[in-house]
Amino acid sequence: MKSNRYIYIIVLLCMSFQLKAQQVDKISANPVFTADYIVGTFQHKEGERERITSHFVSLSAMLKTGLNENSFFVDYGKPHIGVSALGGVFSNRDVYGSVWSLYPTWQFEFFPDKQVGWNIKLGTGLAYFTRPFDKFDNTTNFLIGSKINNITEIAANAWIALAPQLQLQTGVSFYHFSNAHVRIPNLGLNQAAVRMGLIYKPDEFSKFSAKPRIIQEPDSMLHRQLELSFGRHELAYSTLPVDGPSYSIFKLGYYATKRLQRIHEVKIGLAAAFYNSYFTQMRFEQAEGVKFLQATQTRLVAGHEFLMRRFGFVSDIGIIITDPFYRQEILNKTSFGDQWFRSYLSARLGLKCYVVGNSFSAQKIALGMFLNTHGTIADYLEFSASFGW
Repeated sequence: MKSNRYIYIIVLLCMSFQLKAQQVDKISANPVFTADYIVGTFQHKEGERERITSHFVSLSAMLKTGLNENSFFVDYGKPHIGVSALGGVFSNRDVYGSVWSLYPTWQFEFFPDKQVGWNIKLGTGLAYFTRPFDKFDNTTNFLIGSKINNITEIAANAWIALAPQLQLQTGVSFYHFSNAHVRIPNLGLNQAAVRMGLIYKPDEFSKFSAKPRIIQEPDSMLHRQLELSFGRHELAYSTLPVDGPSYSIFKLGYYATKRLQRIHEVKIGLAAAFYNSYFTQMRFEQAEGVKFLQATQTRLVAGHEFLMRRFGFVSDIGIIITDPFYRQEILNKTSFGDQWFRSYLSARLGLKCYVVGNSFSAQKIALGMFLNTHGTIADYLEFSASFGW
C-alpha cells in the first residue's frame, strides 16, 4: 500500500512541474498569487440533520500561459497554471481532524482588463487527512477511510479590482475527497463551500527568450496504443467490510487512436482486467468453472485525451462485455438501485505523463494514473504504462 502512495506522489509532482516548466523557460513570467478563506458544510451521515462545517485556507501561485502564440496553451484559452495548497479543520475534529493538500491548478480568466470580472478554477491532486476511519478509536468516519486521498476542486469566482495589481474575489467551490476504493470505508467527502480572498498580480519580474515551438499538425493516419496496467482495491462495498486485504488487478488494453486538431486525441479498443480479489474468493469457495475467465472483466472502450505536450488528461467510457463474478456474486446479492449501470457501464478518469516523446508525437511512451468505476461507484486505482506508435 505504501508503494502505491509513493508512486501517486511522484506522478503528481512530475505533472505539476511539467505544467510549470513548459512555459517558464520559454516566455515572460506573469505571476498570479491568490489567498482565500473558505467555509463549507457536508453531511456526517445520510439522512441526519447534523452537518459538519469546514474552515479552509487556500494559497495559489500561478503563471499566465499562451504568451507565445505557438504554444498549445493558446488552444486551451491561455489559462493560468500552477500549484495550490489547501489546509483546514472540521468542526467535528474528533472524527475528521484536519486536512492538508497540494495539487496542480488551472484558472481561466474572463474580462481580465476590466474593473469587474470572473474566473473558473480547476484542480486535482493529493490530500492528507489526520483522522481517517479507525476500527478502534474512530468508528463513525465512514466518509474517509485512509490518510492519503485524492482532492478535486471546481470553483467559480467573481472579482473586483481594488488597485491595478490587487483584486478582491468571492465565489463558490465544490470539493471531492476519495481514495478510489483502495481502503474501506470510502463513501467520499463531498462539500460545497463559499470563499473570499485576494488576488495579487505583480509586474513581470523575470524575462526569458521566447523560442517558437511548432507543434506538428495532426496526420490522417490511425495509430495504435498498447497499455499495461496495475491496480489495487479492496473486495468490499463502500463501507463494509473494513480492514480487509488489498488485492491486485492486472489489465491489458489495445486501442486504435487518432489525433483531431492540435489538442484532441480519440481512441477505441478493447481492454481486459483480471481481478485477483475475485479469483481468490472463488478459490476459497471452491467454485466450479474456469476461475481465471470468471475473474476477468472485458470491456469495449471509447476515450478522449486532452493533449498538453508532456502530459494528457484522459476520460474513457466503457461498455462491459463480460464480468461474470461481479454480476453473479455482487450485483445479484445486493439491492443497488443502479444495477444496470454497474453491470454494463464503466468509466476511467486520470492523467498521463509522457516520458519518451510527447503527447503530440506519433511514437510515445507514457506513465498514467487513473480512477476506475463500476457505473458511478469507485472500483480501483490504476497505474499504467502505454506505448503508442
